[in-house]
Amino acid sequence: MRDYAVEIDAGDYERRLDIFAEKLRSIEAHDASDFRLGLNRFSHLTEDEFASMYRRPMSRVPAPPVDAVAPETSDSVDWVAEGVVTRVYEQGACAACWTFAASGALEGAFALATGRKGANLTAFSQQQIVECDNITWHGKRVDNGCHGTWYGMDSAYTYIETNGGLCTEAAYPYVGANSTDWTTCHAAENGCAIVPGSAPANHTDVAPASEAALAAAVAKQPVSVVVDASCQGFMSYAGGVWTKDCGTKLDHAVLVVGYGFDAPSNTSYWKVKNSWGAAWGEAGYVRLARGLAG
Repeated sequence: MRDYAVEIDAGDYERRLDIFAEKLRSIEAHDASDFRLGLNRFSHLTEDEFASMYRRPMSRVPAPPVDAVAPETSDSVDWVAEGVVTRVYEQGACAACWTFAASGALEGAFALATGRKGANLTAFSQQQIVECDNITWHGKRVDNGCHGTWYGMDSAYTYIETNGGLCTEAAYPYVGANSTDWTTCHAAENGCAIVPGSAPANHTDVAPASEAALAAAVAKQPVSVVVDASCQGFMSYAGGVWTKDCGTKLDHAVLVVGYGFDAPSNTSYWKVKNSWGAAWGEAGYVRLARGLAG
């Protein structure tokens, strides 16, 4: 409670302590030969409570044609080291992971296209996507702000393209569920100006279930993906290469920012930026085992 500024009502304290104790026992019983688990600010939550706040089922919407697979250009890629990845964010009690994944890929592409890297990196507004993305599918709003999304990032990119781009994060800062009305677009009253050149001409999907295709895409820029974050223990990940098979029940959007090889564990990995704060995982990142899906 002290370390993570967690507040618990007195009447709920014993129940939360029991949940915490069980989580601690499972962490201590974990074989840390590949990856580590640890206590964090989620350790007093049940899996169902965590899922209700941070995960939403996601599907695929028909998308533009898939790019042809190009050969990889190097054995490792790290776009964080290249200065094209913004800081790690905390989505909070707003299921807006899809906005962080979408804006993160756009930030990387924009930085590479303009040369504005490192200290000159442009951070785009996630809150604008949360509140202003009104793309519909069969008459229904696809991306539903803090209630998550049906189809991942595809419709977010469609919104950004049709809107002519995004404002900066500074002009339209992320407040998540603390917005007075996140179902209404406040871009005009915030006075945010669209960053010139921030609208992509188009977007494409990476071929599904192909790590070769994903590697070819990540070799070009950071790529937004959806993962199954329901795996037992994933909310307690604390470091190392995650090698546990988590299935395909896609429910959380993240940003792949590179790939490489971990010598101590003799494991190839994907480097992935999450939106659960810098205190989670490896300073907000997770390394997922690579070479499992072909």
